[in-house]
Amino acid sequence: MAGKEDQDTSQFSITLPLDAIEMIENGLIPFGLYGKKRATVCANLILDMLKTPAVQGHIGTGREKAST
Repeated sequence: MAGKEDQDTSQFSITLPLDAIEMIENGLIPFGLYGKKRATVCANLILDMLKTPAVQGHIGTGREKAST
């Protein structure tokens, strides 16, 4: 349902350099793989990056530090 926040998500704002916004709007949105809106593209890029082995390693290290 539009406008109703899913209980498994949370909303926040980010600030990006104008060059990054231009890449998203003129390169990725027309390509369509990540979505048709700037926020959708950014969310999908972040989610994809969180799945990479390097970032997964950092997450594990961070969780270990947080638990001590």
